Amino acid sequence: MTKFVRRSEREMHFNGRVFGRGLMAVAMAVTLALSSVVSDQPSAEASQRWSTSLASVLVPPDQQAPGSVTMDPITLAQAAEDGGLGTPGMTSSPESCLSFADDSVGGLGTRTGWMQFGRRGPAIFLQVVAKIPGGFDVNRVRTAVASCATGTMTLEGKITGQVTFVEQRPLRLLFGKSFVTRMTTTFPKPANEEEAALLTKYNFHEGECPAEYVFVAVGNLFIWSLDPDPAIAVRAARIMYDRALRYHG
Repeated sequence: MTKFVRRSEREMHFNGRVFGRGLMAVAMAVTLALSSVVSDQPSAEASQRWSTSLASVLVPPDQQAPGSVTMDPITLAQAAEDGGLGTPGMTSSPESCLSFADDSVGGLGTRTGWMQFGRRGPAIFLQVVAKIPGGFDVNRVRTAVASCATGTMTLEGKITGQVTFVEQRPLRLLFGKSFVTRMTTTFPKPANEEEAALLTKYNFHEGECPAEYVFVAVGNLFIWSLDPDPAIAVRAARIMYDRALRYHG
């Protein structure tokens, strides 16, 4: 069963903290602690969002993977207004290891579009659609990722993991192009309780922590699906691609 959670005054809570800056990192690294009322059906307002404007491209709750809890979608402008798209508490070397998706579109907060995210147990997923005048070249993501072929990610300056990207097989799309990459962050065994707590706080663990990134360009739309499960990430991207053709083709 999939469930839906409505945002209240554009606030979401992660580990008891109001969501704001850090959306890009939160999506792959912070356990979602829902503070809103969960219902089995979307509100009338949210249902309208999934059937109008670019929000119609997003994966609706009833098509999410089983067990998913999906947050009410917000515009990219609202996400930026809520505090930006930075990564508080997390740094990387080079910086592109965390910013490559945002860099490839010239800043998501400046684009017309929507995003939604949620969880399945501890797994965090993110889905985005944005309009790119003139169309989007997926090679821009490939170039951005290449700048962090190998790198590091550090949590609050205390524990550092190794970051690697491995390009995956692209989706076969009749009217679009895709780029798929798997980001794996590998953390060492925590040296103390503080480091162990940091890994838990950011939803990481000792060893390999993978995340599948699927990017699709179709017409003038940029589609992004992020999920730790490769099959689910690809499925969500295909659903958004199909909906893009249906509603905006």
